[in-house]
Amino acid sequence: MNKALETALKENLTKRAVGTSALRNQVRRGGIRAVHDFLCGLQPRELRALRSRKAFLGWLDARTNEMERQVGKSHGLMWGSARKSLNLWIRDTVYNHHFRSTYGLDRLEPWLEVSLDSHTAAFIRRESVTHLPRWTTIMAVTPALSGVYQDAARGIVESPRFAYLKHPVHLDLASWRQED
Repeated sequence: MNKALETALKENLTKRAVGTSALRNQVRRGGIRAVHDFLCGLQPRELRALRSRKAFLGWLDARTNEMERQVGKSHGLMWGSARKSLNLWIRDTVYNHHFRSTYGLDRLEPWLEVSLDSHTAAFIRRESVTHLPRWTTIMAVTPALSGVYQDAARGIVESPRFAYLKHPVHLDLASWRQED
């Protein structure tokens, strides 16, 4: 893929994946633009080098912490909102035909996390067979709380009822459908 096309696709994908509604009331003025700038600085080809779930989660943790430091300092972005933004961006990057085929991103799909928000958290709490800690807001999400909800999401997609989803990243499809 040529550099100009990759840049144009990445900018468009970033703005669609992490729109204003995704971060409403989670950042100060200019924060969404700062999140977009951060995400546009990431290279989808970086994901190609990740060969295991452990490597992927290490990369995701490092980028989440980096985004929280960079955007949080100037615009009040918290860890949970940074993780949500990254999960939305990664999901859409993997879903994108050009990035998926160019960089072999299909193999990442089983490792991707569901993007947490109040809707998916309520759904996970309702469907999980384990007791989960109370959800308050995305801005209060810590790495530990995120991990508990991601583990529960993995258990839900392994259940017969939601096995059609295959991977946790798709769980928000079921949670949003149930709200209609």
